[in-house]
Amino acid sequence: MGVDVARFLRLQGALNAAVAAVPADQAATALTALVGSYAALRGEVRQVIDETLRTEFDRLFPVMEVPPAPSVRRAGFDPIRMADTANQARTRMNTMSGWLDGFVRDAGS
Repeated sequence: MGVDVARFLRLQGALNAAVAAVPADQAATALTALVGSYAALRGEVRQVIDETLRTEFDRLFPVMEVPPAPSVRRAGFDPIRMADTANQARTRMNTMSGWLDGFVRDAGS
């Protein structure tokens, strides 16, 4: 499998920037932004990886549905649950960045 190192590095940068853009203590209010970033970047990464890696990728990085923006006026507003979901997206983006790094390192050796 040939690895487009430059593209993997750009995607790593995007993943890292998405995580860094939202302070951890603001996860509940950034739910839509974090999950939306995860969903968009997951799709980008999935497109560029070799087909033989997609089963592993899908297992490690499951699809997340982008929820509506949080609102205290909406029934069911639960900041703890929202923060948990946002932090799942944050963790998955960090993990995906590390996963890509393995390919970058392997291509460099």
